[in-house]
Amino acid sequence: MNPVRTIFNDLVDRRLWPIALALVAALVAVPVMLSSSSSSPSPAPADPIASAPATTGGTAQAAISVSTPSTARKDRPGAVRNPFVQHKVPTPADTTTNLQSPSTTPTTGGGTLPSPSVGVPTTPGYTVTPIVPGSGGGKRDTPVENVWRVNLRFGEPGEQKLRHDVTRLTPLPSATNPFFVFLGVLSDGKTAVFLISSDATATGDGTCKPDPTQCDTIEMKAGDTEFFDVAQGNAGVVQYELDLIKVFHGTVKGKAAAAKAARRVNKDGKNVVDELKAEGDKSMGRYIYSYKRGALVRRHASRAVVTANASSTGLAAARTSSLAGTAWGG
Repeated sequence: MNPVRTIFNDLVDRRLWPIALALVAALVAVPVMLSSSSSSPSPAPADPIASAPATTGGTAQAAISVSTPSTARKDRPGAVRNPFVQHKVPTPADTTTNLQSPSTTPTTGGGTLPSPSVGVPTTPGYTVTPIVPGSGGGKRDTPVENVWRVNLRFGEPGEQKLRHDVTRLTPLPSATNPFFVFLGVLSDGKTAVFLISSDATATGDGTCKPDPTQCDTIEMKAGDTEFFDVAQGNAGVVQYELDLIKVFHGTVKGKAAAAKAARRVNKDGKNVVDELKAEGDKSMGRYIYSYKRGALVRRHASRAVVTANASSTGLAAARTSSLAGTAWGG
C-alpha cells in the first residue's frame, strides 16, 4: 500500500483530517506562489533616445540634438557688482545717533552761528560730547547729610506726653516752667544730653555730670528712664518722668539743608540758655556744639576737671534765674 495513503487513512481514523487537508493545501500553495513571484516581468527601461519622426521611406532613425551655449557677451541694464569686493564697513562716526538736528541760532550781532548737535560735528573742530550719567560730567548728585533726632516721653508719671523730633534747646516741661533743657545729641549718635535745674533730684538710668552728687547735666541713651523730684516752694515736690524712646539720625540733601537743620533750635529754650550764660552759669561748659557735625562734643578732659574744681571751690556758685524762680546749678 502507498505510504501516503496509509498516513492519510490514519489521520481520517483519528479525526485529524482537517489538519491533513491544511497540510495538503500548504504543500500545493507554496510552489505555486514561488513560481508566480519569479516569473513576474520587470518593467522595461525607458528608452533614453527619442525616436525621430518617420520618413517618407517608412524607416525610423534615432536623432540626438546637441545645443552649444553662446559665448557672446550680453549687456544687462543696471550697475554690475563684483561679489568678491568687500562692502564698506561703517565707521563709529557713521553709527553716531543724531539726537538734535543742526539749526542756526541768532546772535546779538545780527549774524547766525550753527547750533551744535550732539555727537555730530557741525564745523571742523567743533563738537559737543554728550554727558553720560556717572561719567563725571554735568551737575553731580547732591550729597546726603546726616542729622540727629530724638523721640521722648515727658511729664508727671502716668501723664507723660510723647514728643517726636524734639528740637534742640527745647525747655521742659514748658517755656514758662523750664526745669530741664534738651541740649542735643552727642557725636556718638546714641546719647542725648539734658540740662538739669539744681532744684531737681534725679534717680534712674541716666548718668549725672560731673558726678552723682552734682547733677548739672544728665546723659541718657535710648530705653533709659529717669525720675526727677522737683521742689516747687509751697507746692511741695512734684515728680517728673523722662523716657528716652529713640535717638536716631535722619538725612537731608545738601550741605545747606544740613546746616539749617544743625542751627534749628527752640527760641524759648535759647532765651533760657542765653540768660543762664549771662548770669555766669557754667553748667554747659562741658560741651561744645559743633554746627559742622550737628552734634555735641565733650570738651577736653583737662578743661572738664577745671570746671569741676571751680564748682567744688565755690567759684561757680549756683545762680537763680529770673525765669519762674528756677535755680540752676553751676
